[in-house]
Amino acid sequence: MTSERRRFIGSNLKMANDRESTMALLEAAVELATRDARQFFFFPSMIFVSEAVQRVAGSPVFIGSQGCSVHRSGAYTGEVSAQMIRDVGAQAVMVGHYERVVAGESLDLFVAQAARAHEVGLRVLFCLGEREQARNPDAVSDLLSDVAVLQRRLPDAPWVLAYEPHWAIGEHGTRPESAYVSARLSALRTGLREVGWEHVPVVYGGSVDSGNAEELDPLADGLFVGRSAWSPAGLREICTLTQAKERT
Repeated sequence: MTSERRRFIGSNLKMANDRESTMALLEAAVELATRDARQFFFFPSMIFVSEAVQRVAGSPVFIGSQGCSVHRSGAYTGEVSAQMIRDVGAQAVMVGHYERVVAGESLDLFVAQAARAHEVGLRVLFCLGEREQARNPDAVSDLLSDVAVLQRRLPDAPWVLAYEPHWAIGEHGTRPESAYVSARLSALRTGLREVGWEHVPVVYGGSVDSGNAEELDPLADGLFVGRSAWSPAGLREICTLTQAKERT
C-alpha cells in the first residue's frame, strides 16, 4: 500500500437508524472528518439521503444510496433511479450487499445498477464476499470471478470494493480471524493487480467492532463498519482505535 493511497471509513446504515439518529451520526462524522484524513462515507436509508446530503454540506463526508433502479426512468412503482439519487446531491451508490443477495438479487442486477450509477456520474461501492469460510483463504477465484464479470460489463472500475464475507455479516455473524482476512485481502489484491485494477481500494466489512477494528483496519484500505458505528459514540470509538494506524 503506497503513501498516496487514500484510506476510508464508512457505514451502511441499512434500515436501522431513524431520522434523528441518522442526523446525529452524520453531525459526529462531519466533526471527526475535520481532523481525520480518511474519506468518510455513509449509506443512510433512501428516505433520508436528501437531508443527509444537506447535513454534511461543506464537509468531506460522502453520502450514498443503498442501491438504485436498473431503469433510467419510467413507470416503475417504488423504484428510485440513479439520476434521482444524483439530483438530490448524493455521490455514490452501494451495490451487491449480502442482504440483497439473500433477497434474491443477482450479480447481473448489481452490474446493471452499477452501470446506471456510472452513467450519471455516481461512484460505486461494490460489495463482494464468500458465503462460507474458504478452506484455503489464499484461493480467491470466487471473488475474482465476480471481478471478471465487472471488468467485462462496466465502463469504469468501482470507486471502492468492499470485501465482506457473507458469514461475518449481521448480528449473528461470525467474527473473522485477522489471519484469514489478511490472506483473502492479499490474494484479492494480487488478482486485482493482474487485471489492472490495482488502483481500486478495498475496504473490509463484516463483524467489525471495538474489539477487532484496530487489528483489521491495517489489513485493508479502511473499514466498512456496521452496527458498531451506528451511533456517534460508536463511530468515535472506532475512529479513535484506528486513526493511529493511518498512513500519511
